[in-house]
Amino acid sequence: MWRIQRKARRLYNNLIKLIVLASALIVAITLFNRKSPGTIDLPIINNFVPNISRLTASIEPLYNWLKTWGVAVVSAIILGIVLMKVIPYYRKIRMVRRSNIHSIDVMTGDQFEEFLVILFRLQGYSAKKTKRSRDQGADIVLNSGGKRIVVQAKREKGKVSNSAVQQVVASKAVYHATEAWVVTNSYFTEPAKELAKANDVLLWDRDRLIRELSKLNMKGQQTNQVA
Repeated sequence: MWRIQRKARRLYNNLIKLIVLASALIVAITLFNRKSPGTIDLPIINNFVPNISRLTASIEPLYNWLKTWGVAVVSAIILGIVLMKVIPYYRKIRMVRRSNIHSIDVMTGDQFEEFLVILFRLQGYSAKKTKRSRDQGADIVLNSGGKRIVVQAKREKGKVSNSAVQQVVASKAVYHATEAWVVTNSYFTEPAKELAKANDVLLWDRDRLIRELSKLNMKGQQTNQVA
């Protein structure tokens, strides 16, 4: 399922790039029109391309329309892009604020990573997912106050072994991180706890995650009361 979601996200991003490119073209044509009012006159191209005058005449209505409405169209497109980005993001924020440990238990690994990204952003971190194909042992990278933290996310049914700790320790050097964390909805094995302690890795187990969600929910309720 996460592969389908990633393909859909990639298609969406390519569509946004195409819209931005079209918007830039409209802006360029609009500015050109305002600098040089009148009909399109391309004498140099006329010498090389037969019937260019017929072509320019056919696009003259579009040319004039862009001159009149170009800025409005670009503004509408930009507003649409912003809304397409902002509205889903705020829906995710609301979803995170309303989530509990049981809703996390039924998430996929990819959904859990996206959930943590929003959770860490709400806590004041700059959070970004790494590319799955070459994450080098880190699923999320956090930045805050000059610190860089690599995070290994483990949405598991059983206990998390020390391999997760090994992976995040290895990723510290790759991402030039100052700290390493492993976050799970479950618990850690004793070898994982020992390895984490030896390598100064912070472990978020199920109880810690529940506490963080409680803090977030309480903060959201206080914000609503003030509003």
